[in-house]
Amino acid sequence: MKTRKVPMAYVNFVRSLLEDRETCLRFDDFTSEPIRIDNGIGQGDPLSMLVYLIYNADLVEVPKTGPTEEAMGYVDDACFIAFGKRREDTIEILRDMMERDGGGFDWGRDHNSKFAIDKLAVTHFERRRPKGGGEEEPNREEEGKAKLVLRGQEVEEVDIYKYLGVYIDKELNWKVQEERALAKATKWVLMFKRLAKPSKGISQKLMRQLYLGVAIPKLTYALDIWYEPPILREGAKKKTGSVRALKMMSKVQRIAALAITGGLKSTPNDILDAHAGLTPLHLLLDKICYRNMVRICTLPPNNPLTRVARRCAAEQPNSPRRHLTNLHILIQRYNLFPSTIETIRPPSFTSADPLPMTTEVADSREESMQHERDDTSKYKIYSDGSNQNGRVGAAAVLVVEGNTDEARVLKYHLGSAKEHTSYEAEAVGAVLAMKLAREAVAGAERGEEGEVKISHYVDSQSVVKALKSRKGKTGQYLVESYRRGMAKIVEGSGAELRLNWISAHSGVEGNEMADEAAKQAAEGESSQRQDLPAIIRNPLRSSKSALRQAKTEETKRSWKEEWQKSPRFERMNSVDPNHPYNRFREWRDDLDRNQGSILVQLRSGHLPINVYLKRIGKRQDDKCDWCQENLGREIPETVNHFVLDCPAYANERHILARRIGRDNMCELQRIMTTEEGTRELLNFLDATRRFRNTLGRVHIKDYQKKEDAKEQNGV
Repeated sequence: MKTRKVPMAYVNFVRSLLEDRETCLRFDDFTSEPIRIDNGIGQGDPLSMLVYLIYNADLVEVPKTGPTEEAMGYVDDACFIAFGKRREDTIEILRDMMERDGGGFDWGRDHNSKFAIDKLAVTHFERRRPKGGGEEEPNREEEGKAKLVLRGQEVEEVDIYKYLGVYIDKELNWKVQEERALAKATKWVLMFKRLAKPSKGISQKLMRQLYLGVAIPKLTYALDIWYEPPILREGAKKKTGSVRALKMMSKVQRIAALAITGGLKSTPNDILDAHAGLTPLHLLLDKICYRNMVRICTLPPNNPLTRVARRCAAEQPNSPRRHLTNLHILIQRYNLFPSTIETIRPPSFTSADPLPMTTEVADSREESMQHERDDTSKYKIYSDGSNQNGRVGAAAVLVVEGNTDEARVLKYHLGSAKEHTSYEAEAVGAVLAMKLAREAVAGAERGEEGEVKISHYVDSQSVVKALKSRKGKTGQYLVESYRRGMAKIVEGSGAELRLNWISAHSGVEGNEMADEAAKQAAEGESSQRQDLPAIIRNPLRSSKSALRQAKTEETKRSWKEEWQKSPRFERMNSVDPNHPYNRFREWRDDLDRNQGSILVQLRSGHLPINVYLKRIGKRQDDKCDWCQENLGREIPETVNHFVLDCPAYANERHILARRIGRDNMCELQRIMTTEEGTRELLNFLDATRRFRNTLGRVHIKDYQKKEDAKEQNGV
């Protein structure tokens, strides 16, 4: 730590953790006697992750500067990398990195961390292919000579190595990683499936949370390393990318969607995904890859990935490289350039650094308005941001002694809403307010006034809270610029600054002026460049949040377009046109599992009635039995016939019509697109007794009726 020039206060604190420390082992109700710690700090200390970075720093600096040696490390996982044309060359480089003065073995001796040779492994990344095709037989004689031997002990050679949860195979084709990720996700989904059947088990809502919260992260871990979203290139007949991996992973999502909805196995994927609230997997994986690329593009310059990302973005799409990495492919496919996207850095201040102004967030709208009326400050600045018609703007207004007729206004047009957010506009408004505060102080000094009091009013609580935030996040560089600028004003003039939240559209004249100016800025108006703060004189970089939000909207549009091309679109649109059925899922979350299952089966048309049973080969014909026997008519028993027409259930249908209104009995859509109709439909289905053997009673229970009564009474 001293070598790294860490402040002595931290050095002494860590030293205290290494001296006179004891620990105990606890199992159930047994606690051992205190055990003295002779090496390292106690197990589970929250400082371990941070201190390990310093502890391992010397190890990852062992490689010499040049193209043949490299190292990586994360906490207690480290590896050396050697580049060469022959296996013997890379083995010699690895051996030298371990055995040279100041190398790996010396580090282990100095840091009391002895290397266990039998736990080390080496992988040779080769892409040898015979010219005639097929698999090439390995050169046994060459392999027998090319072995890595350290301290007289041979290091195990493996074809696949797991590093930080990613399986790296010797040919770098990532097939093993695909298989392991798929196997892990499948394992979890099959375990979740045991928790619910169509007739009983945990709710659809909880099943969905389990899938999205556990299985999807397992499936998509390090996704941007090994997965390339398939695309159909112009003029091509087949898609390129991770086609096989997507096909296998889609099967996992299908299992999950069936478990969530309680639908039958023959239900098509597009219907299952919509009723389960799951984005189609190919769109979800594409969105995750995009978000990961955007995150990489926002990394600060001192991050090792930044240089790589910039190089990948700068290379031409038709690069002569024989082996493009996924980073090359994805950054170029999404047309992302790190130089045009905001850089997100850790905060430049600590929690101990005082704010240059006092802040106040009123508890209510009325209180914020009253505070503004009681404010006696000579200088009042109002700032606001606006996002309208797909464009974003910000403005600030300086009012002196309440004279709004001579107010000073600054405006700034940020650009498209696809690249900037409302929060970013509010932050830019604060930066403009800082510029006006500087002008107010300069004017006060020329007039030889006494202490200057400036009140800044902003209608975004997020900006006020961001001043104290210790997290690096989107738009934070603007908030920090505002904070630094205000600090310089205080240091140079001794002015008293206050930042207050005021409710938007509250009728305060200065705030309304700022709102109107911000709307004008959103339409494209900006103040003269020389009047603006330096940080916004050039076009702002794209916001991370805006890019991610734009991708989310693009994903929704793509899903909608795919659904409209589906052969199931026309039928499902006649049942419920509100794809992807968010309102239906809200109603279903209040129902029992068997109730939700029968509704999904009914809506999809995949439920055990005669038309469906004939389709899956369980019946010879699809005709309604009652109509055939009693009326002599051969009418297919469809969902419409079963619910709306069949005389066998006339009494039950009469009760349904009386409760929801006869006008709503003319088509399924009127019944299934309202919560009242959906609940009464369940009572109808239960009264027919058609599905009791498989799903049990599906009528609305008494406790569910009580909840409805409370809602109707406004309780």
